[in-house]
Amino acid sequence: MSLISQRLQIKKLNDRILSQNILIQTLIDVMIEEEVITEEELETKLDFNIKEANHFINSIEEETTTESDEINEIGELWYGTVGDC
Repeated sequence: MSLISQRLQIKKLNDRILSQNILIQTLIDVMIEEEVITEEELETKLDFNIKEANHFINSIEEETTTESDEINEIGELWYGTVGDC
């Protein structure tokens, strides 16, 4: 992939993230203004969801590390020439 196409993809991703950020911020503002939720309730929910997301990410990283270790162990069982396996 060329450098120009990579930069275009990064720009598209940045534009998408910015659009999503604006949409989410607008929805939050409307919810608070219409008293659907208070700022404190929102912060509590956000903190909880961030902790849950971090827990999920950590569990994926642990699984990936375990799988990587298992693959390395299997690779160590072969004593022949590289590529002959």
